[in-house]
Amino acid sequence: AEVAREEREALWRKQQRVDVADNAGKIGLTNLGNTCFMNAGLQCLCHLEPLTTYFLCDQHEKEVNASNPLGCKGELARAFAELSRALWQPEPGELVFNPKQVHQKLSQFAPHLFEGFEQQDVQEFLAFCLDGLHEDLNRVRERPSAAISERQAEEDMRLASGRGEEFAAALAWYRHLEQNKSFLVDLLQGQLRSSVTCRTCGHRSRRFDPFLYLSLPISRSMSSVTECIERYAEEEVLQGEEQWCCPKCETKVDATKKIDLWKLPPVLVLHLKRFEFDAAAMTFKKTDNRLSMKLSALDLSDYCASPQRDGALYDVVCVANHAGAFGCGHYTACCRVGGSGGAWYHFNDSICSPLTGRNIVTKETYVIFLVRREQNRKPIADVFKEARLLAKRGENAAPIDTGVATSAAVNRKPGRDANSTVDMAAGNGSTVPRGACRGAARRALLRQQSLTLPENWPYPPDLVDAVLDAIAAGAASTTEAEISEGNEAVDALEARLPMVAASSPLDSVGDAASSECAARESEEPPLKRQSTLEAFGVKRHLGGEGGQTEK
Repeated sequence: AEVAREEREALWRKQQRVDVADNAGKIGLTNLGNTCFMNAGLQCLCHLEPLTTYFLCDQHEKEVNASNPLGCKGELARAFAELSRALWQPEPGELVFNPKQVHQKLSQFAPHLFEGFEQQDVQEFLAFCLDGLHEDLNRVRERPSAAISERQAEEDMRLASGRGEEFAAALAWYRHLEQNKSFLVDLLQGQLRSSVTCRTCGHRSRRFDPFLYLSLPISRSMSSVTECIERYAEEEVLQGEEQWCCPKCETKVDATKKIDLWKLPPVLVLHLKRFEFDAAAMTFKKTDNRLSMKLSALDLSDYCASPQRDGALYDVVCVANHAGAFGCGHYTACCRVGGSGGAWYHFNDSICSPLTGRNIVTKETYVIFLVRREQNRKPIADVFKEARLLAKRGENAAPIDTGVATSAAVNRKPGRDANSTVDMAAGNGSTVPRGACRGAARRALLRQQSLTLPENWPYPPDLVDAVLDAIAAGAASTTEAEISEGNEAVDALEARLPMVAASSPLDSVGDAASSECAARESEEPPLKRQSTLEAFGVKRHLGGEGGQTEK
């Protein structure tokens, strides 16, 4: 316990004091031969402050999943950590870094992206890079079956019946976390609701799916990014060759299809679909009209079909750009250096130069990264300034909460007096009275999600409790049904077994075995009579991470 406490304390100090150089975040990347798409994507990822902090604090080392066959045995995660250190903790005067190690690991994970040193799509690169990092850091060590069985799907439908859509969505999120738990899931994955409604009988099919990014349609008539979001969520009629096979009508019918934003992640990635296939010309054409977008405090709550536990106020922090036509052109990135309030810089491979805010979202904007704003909270410098003033006056207020880390436990230094809080703005370990910043209560930016930390899911705690109770009850009833079926099968098998002749030379062995079995049955019922979950290997998740279970 003492070792664990010391480890937590060391991690806390690391998270609050990440040393960075004067030129931190302003380092260019060497082009290795048509790798501008990779450089632009990596610059965007490395300027997502929560992601960078995670790697600079070496938190990834405790979560590397070297046994995951879908990952790179942790090699990609470690290469990305080295890249993060190179960009944020460079040597004095260093202006350019060679990303050859990340390039090498990504070439092994997704070789098609680098074959022949051809130009590739930055959005596709980002998808494979993030997926590789997720698999390298997946906290699930032993996954269930790759897909939900038909029986499990039917059971989930039964559990969700009549309980409302929020319940069904939370249950779907539980199933997702059974196989996917990583910092990348916590940071970048949200949830969509997809529904199809029969226009003949009105039957509606609904499902909830995780998403990593939103691919938004764009046309020349659009003038803003929010218009793209509205178009994304519009109803679509399925008819002709796209008719839907209605399970109630048992035939193909016209139907309406709709996708809704259900739960938004802390970091939202928007992909503008600027390339559209022209059937007449048999090629892709680019839509290059400029879209307007609010860079700070963009409220997306009106575009969501479900309440957002931590709000939907976002700041744009990174943009990947594409200049030129389909199949060629050049990729660059625009990133804030220093988080949501930092200055903008333009990254053109090895060249880094400052930007003004008016040149961020342009006709070349292709992928946009937004970070959710911590609501109802003042800038940390103002918070501590007010705290010190109130402390001098002897006044008390609500507790200080810096909110950078993934759990509240690391915001207060272990061993500190519960009535004091560390002044992390000053960085000198001084303290101010607990509650010295009135009105600083806020929603969290990031929560570590797992099956054992349901309070961190993007749902109300009482709803999550209801889901977990229903799953436990469903598992018990399913097991009882399996036991009953198993007993019937065993009884039928026993009835068909031939009796061993009394003159058999195995009589003595058989008698000894029978006596031993009888002695056991006097102490405990035979296996086929047991009705506990443990007897049939049904496991429940306990407090450990990494998919650890206990019978």
